[in-house]
This record gives sequence, C-alpha cells and structure tokens, in this order.
Amino acid sequence: MSENGACAATDGLKSRGVAAALAALFSVAILAGEAGHAATKHGTWISQTDRAGGDLPCYVAASPIAREPKGLRRDPAYAYVTVLPRDGIAGEVSFKFGFPLRHGTEVVAIIGAARFRLFALVERAFVADRPEEERLLESMRRGTRLVVIATSDRGNVTRDTYALSGLAEALSSLAAADCS
Repeated sequence: MSENGACAATDGLKSRGVAAALAALFSVAILAGEAGHAATKHGTWISQTDRAGGDLPCYVAASPIAREPKGLRRDPAYAYVTVLPRDGIAGEVSFKFGFPLRHGTEVVAIIGAARFRLFALVERAFVADRPEEERLLESMRRGTRLVVIATSDRGNVTRDTYALSGLAEALSSLAAADCS
C-alpha cells in the first residue's frame, strides 16, 4: 500500500472510531433511560437525532435480544448504524461486544442466508468496505433477525442475536431529522 493509501486507511479508522465512540457514549445514556436526550423508540431500536449543532452523530442502536453462551460475564453489547455528515459518515454499521475481541479474528454477521465479514477493532466490529456495508444495511432493513458471531480475546465464541423490527422506521427517522 502506498504511503497515501496508508494515511487514508488510518484516517478512515479514526473517523470510524470517533463516530463509534460518540454513538456508544450517547446510546448508553439513552438506553439507560437518562433524561435530556432526543431519543425515539422504534420496535427494538432507538434513534438519536439531537445533533447539538451538527457536532454529534445521529444514530440508531439496539441491544441484543439473546446472548450466548449464557452465563458468560461481559459488559452490554449494542448494534449501531451511525450518520455523521460533517465527517462524511453515512450509514456506518458497527457492533460493540462488551469485551475485547481476539486480534486478527473475523466477525461474522448473519441475516437469513446472507453472511457478512467484519473486522475487529478492540471491542467493536466494522465492515471493511462501503459496498459490503450497504449490502449489510439493506439486508438489515429487510430482515427479521441478525446474528453476530465473534471470538473474545480469551477465546470464547459468542453469538449475539438482534431483532430487526423497527430498524427501517428508525433509519427513516434519521432522514426525516436531516441527519443524512
């Protein structure tokens, strides 16, 4: 990879990291029910559209409806779709697992017969390229259930299952709030 290509990849990861960190910070507060945030519930998903003058991302988030293996101690997990127009981020899909992921392992998202490969970054997973991310997002809009399989730093293989009911409506609320 050229030096410019390496810089572009690093910048892309920085943008993803900033958007994901902001989304994680605010969605934890919203999912915990704190007051003062403009969040709306859509099925199993919430949408956050209070952009504070464009400085904060708009996003939708959900917690898994099932986590396996049962009894494994870990922090809360979330699925996100983030929009941060100022940084050119539109419809970024990511997952937070609540534990460090094993470095170099692949994370797999499954919707029906469709499988999507994601890369691990600390305790989060992202789609590597935009066309694949758009395909995942479209499958999420049309699907009913999403299963995400990851391996923890300790070697535990986990399965988080998300209901997709309300996701399409939640994403529409972002567009209606001029988040795109």
